[in-house]
Parts: sequence; C-alpha cells; structure tokens
Amino acid sequence: SHMQSIIDKLQSPQSFSSSVQELLLALQRTGDPGNLSSIRSHLQVLTNIDPNIESTAEPQSWSSTLTALRAADAVISGLLKFSAINGAKMTGEGHSGHLSKYKTSICRDFSQFGCCARGPNCTFAHCSAELE
Repeated sequence: SHMQSIIDKLQSPQSFSSSVQELLLALQRTGDPGNLSSIRSHLQVLTNIDPNIESTAEPQSWSSTLTALRAADAVISGLLKFSAINGAKMTGEGHSGHLSKYKTSICRDFSQFGCCARGPNCTFAHCSAELE
C-alpha cells in the first residue's frame, strides 16, 4: 500500500524529511485512519536533527539527545501500533487466516532500487518465480 511504502522510506536518513512531509500529506488525504497524526510532533523533532555529524561545531546537549530519543521511541511505538492494527488489512489477510494477495505482484522497491527493506518478509514478489 502507499502508506506502507511511505513508512518504509522513513528508514533512510537521506529521504527522511521529504518522507515525513509525504506521510503528513497522505494522512490529510485519507483522514488518518491509523491515527498516525499522533506522532506528528515527534516526527518533527526527528526531522530537525541534522544527520551530518560534522556540520555542527558543538556537540548536542544531553537534553536535546534525550528529547530525540523520546521522539524516536514515540514514533517507533506509533508505527508498531499502526502496523499491528492495520497489518491484516495491508496484507489482505481475511477471516480464513491466509493471505489472499500474498506475492501476487512484483515489489515496487525491488524493481526500482534492486533491493527491499522488508527482504524475505515482503508480501510482494522479488522475481517472477515468486509470483503466485
């Protein structure tokens, strides 16, 4: 799903800020069914962190480090809750307990970038032999 793709992109520091903006726009369009807007302020804290360690002359204070750690914890908790609640919907798991859409199409990340962050846990096929 589009939302899962955005969440996966949040793992890369290069695209983190733009992915956060994309996530917030998607939440506005969808009405935020997974209540991900609750982590918005925490995402903003993380977006403001400069990943380039050499860009600042002074080290970060313990207070700002603790704030960043708490924000990361809140974001991870929020995303885990979202995944747990919406996981069955995203994978197509029905009342019968099996995956109705498992490996029925090629993984977009794998076809575009040659790799997939979900690896063997991906619900999409990484080659034509995996297609069901």
